[in-house]
Amino acid sequence: MITINGKTPGDPIVVPLGAKVVLRVKNRLNTESITLHVHGLDKRGLWWTDGVSHVQQCPITVGDDFTYRFIADAPGTHWYHGHLASDRGEGMLGGFVVKNPGETVPDPENKDKRLTIKRDYYVMLQDWSVPWPSEQHYNLHDGTMKWVSGMDGERRSQCWAPTRTFDGSNVGGSVPMSSFLMGDKGWHNNKDQRTRPSKLPLATYLISKGEDILMRFVNGGVAQEILIWLEGHQFTIVAADGVEVKPVTVDALVIYSGERYDVLIHGLKNPDRKVYRFILETMESIHWNWGPYEPFKSLGNLEYDNVNGSTGDEVDWEHSNCTLQSKCLIFNCPFGRFADKYPFECFSPHLLENVKEVQDEELIKADKFDKNFDVSFSKLAGLMYV
Repeated sequence: MITINGKTPGDPIVVPLGAKVVLRVKNRLNTESITLHVHGLDKRGLWWTDGVSHVQQCPITVGDDFTYRFIADAPGTHWYHGHLASDRGEGMLGGFVVKNPGETVPDPENKDKRLTIKRDYYVMLQDWSVPWPSEQHYNLHDGTMKWVSGMDGERRSQCWAPTRTFDGSNVGGSVPMSSFLMGDKGWHNNKDQRTRPSKLPLATYLISKGEDILMRFVNGGVAQEILIWLEGHQFTIVAADGVEVKPVTVDALVIYSGERYDVLIHGLKNPDRKVYRFILETMESIHWNWGPYEPFKSLGNLEYDNVNGSTGDEVDWEHSNCTLQSKCLIFNCPFGRFADKYPFECFSPHLLENVKEVQDEELIKADKFDKNFDVSFSKLAGLMYV
């Protein structure tokens, strides 16, 4: 595992807009070279400080130091991570936030007002896999992932296969899961989370009755999309990838590797218990052989700090408020819509609107483009992955 100042994820770095940032990276690993990329900043005119190994710089070798200098030129929620081999999946990542002076967020109830937020949480989400990230790379490259659990004894006949999402496509299920991490907390035993979550050291975020809190969700994982719910509450999206958007309220959201969403959560006026659960789950629904498949699920806590009561083990795993008569709205589905048999509807991210005036509106609405770009997607054994 790679840590930053002894931690993974590393501590969030928070700077004001326009600040001159100096990051001193000291490589004290035993054998691995590294680089560091701050994901989300434009770094205009400073491309050589972007940390992409073998493109913008030579890797930082064992025992060496390197200093990154740049301007914090893009406000919003960002993150930093290693940019060489599998170092990001091995723990080399953390939060990076650029704040405007006197920062406020759009008010979902009144488009002419803005809210000042007192509690602002940075939430790094990760998928923690069964094989180590470097092992994943070789397994995927050599086509040996089906033997990821081993080849000795009974394991040789218990081959692992990737999974499919609700529409039958392969999204995220290319690597077997061990755990989700929410912040720096997770639990490897899925049965424990199902039966005794109150006894586990889960990530916990505080809220008061009627309070609005901001949660900056970032998927720093490697392979899995993450579907996030919160019992008894909705999410109001106010920013996407660091850019403010007109508020949109949904029941759940899907977040893919590298994406960032700023979400408002409004505290209940009369909560009926002290702790409500965040439910994190994969979008896996179908086994590779087209049989049913149970998605991997994990938990976090939203705790009311001015409410008395004990923490129970009951969790609304099946989202009982979602029915065919009153379907729940899910943001950022990997497909256009759910089949009619599911109590869910999709809200596509392309429907988000920028809070600020878009200067290139005429280009976006143009019927024809005068320039073409060739996009080549990566392939593995003849299969294409987006």
